[in-house]
Amino acid sequence: MNPETHIPHWEWYYIAMYFYIGGVSAGAYFTGALEELFGGEKRREISRIAFSIAFWVILAAPVLLIADLGRPERFWHLFFNSKSGVPYINWESPLSVGSWALMVYSGFVLYPIWTTWFPTDVSSSRLLRSSTTACRAKYTR
Repeated sequence: MNPETHIPHWEWYYIAMYFYIGGVSAGAYFTGALEELFGGEKRREISRIAFSIAFWVILAAPVLLIADLGRPERFWHLFFNSKSGVPYINWESPLSVGSWALMVYSGFVLYPIWTTWFPTDVSSSRLLRSSTTACRAKYTR
């Protein structure tokens, strides 16, 4: 009995590069987080460089995922499944779950970059306090 082997219809290098880029970004982010946590002020520049590397490298990951799809105009199907007519998150698809994880990780990577590029001043911290107070007041009602 000889099982028939099917050749995949996807280009292997898109996915391989996606995982490589994700690993480089995660390693840079982890290095930056360790330097920020244990390095103090004397290693602040190293953590900023590491966070910048993580941010700029992870920007290529969605491009590689969309290029692998074959039909890039349907990339939104990575996030939502709409077979029933109502879009919902498809938790059964590893590609969909990975896309959501990539989006959440991108937010984690963006936060230290945002605080580096736009340091917190009095007005932005006041805005943050007022928005969190409004959310807390809404939640406790």
